[in-house]
Formats: sequence, C-alpha cells, structure tokens
Amino acid sequence: MIVFVPAYDEATQSNLNLAKQIYFPADFVLLFGEQATRENLLICLTESMAPLFAMSHGQKDILHSQDSNIALSIKDSVFFGQRSAYVFACHTAVSLGQEVSQKRGIWWGYSDSVMCYIDEPSSCKLFVDIFKVIYENFAHAKTQEEVQKLGSSE
Repeated sequence: MIVFVPAYDEATQSNLNLAKQIYFPADFVLLFGEQATRENLLICLTESMAPLFAMSHGQKDILHSQDSNIALSIKDSVFFGQRSAYVFACHTAVSLGQEVSQKRGIWWGYSDSVMCYIDEPSSCKLFVDIFKVIYENFAHAKTQEEVQKLGSSE
C-alpha cells in the first residue's frame, strides 16, 4: 500500500500526526510530509498497483501534495486501472474520483467537505482505530455490493 500524507498547514499536520500513530506494515510505502510530493507519488503509482491511502486537501478534480501543490489531477486517472484508493480529502470524489472510476479504479472519497482530525490526545486512539479499519479493508472491496457491505453497519 502507498500511504500519502503531506503536512504543510494545521489540518494536514494533524493528519500526519495521526498517520504516524497508525501501525503500517513494513512493506507499505510511506510518503509523509516533505516526501508527499507529486513526483514521489507518481513513481509509486507507476512501479506498482498497490492501493493508495491518502490524507490531504482536495478539490473536485485535484488531490494536493506537500506545499499545496497538485499531487493528482484528472489526467492522472490513467495510473489507476484496477487500483483502489481511499482518499480522506474534501471534494475529490466529485470529478477526480469519477474519472478514476471510469478507468475501472475504485475511489473511496468524499464529494463534500470533511473535517480534519482534531489533534488532541483524547481523540487520537479513536481515530487511529477508525483509520486502521479503513486501511485494512477498503482495498478488498472490488464490487459495488462489497463496497456497500463494507460501508454498512451490519
């Protein structure tokens, strides 16, 4: 899995602080902070079909990288094919996620605003547990039925 978490403002720094508390297996590629650049992400997407887990800012057609640069845009949907991506970023499911879906990728994202993790010790364990469940499971859901089942409370 590719884990992509820039840290260039209060919200993204909170995401990175949370991501650093999550246990990621040794074979995961961690692009944290200054390493969370478009160049590094595209290298990873080119070299493997590993799922993508990202936490950043977004717009309808853009996922942001370090320093609020573009990490992914609609034209980058060609890197997805059958890849799954979970993207904790505002609005990216609107156009970018739709385009990835058109290329047969699976985009777990948000079509509206999302609130960043509030960087407080009292909520850290709860959010670590939530994101752990997400990263351990999202890439296994390949059909609409599996996605819906994973997203339900059953």
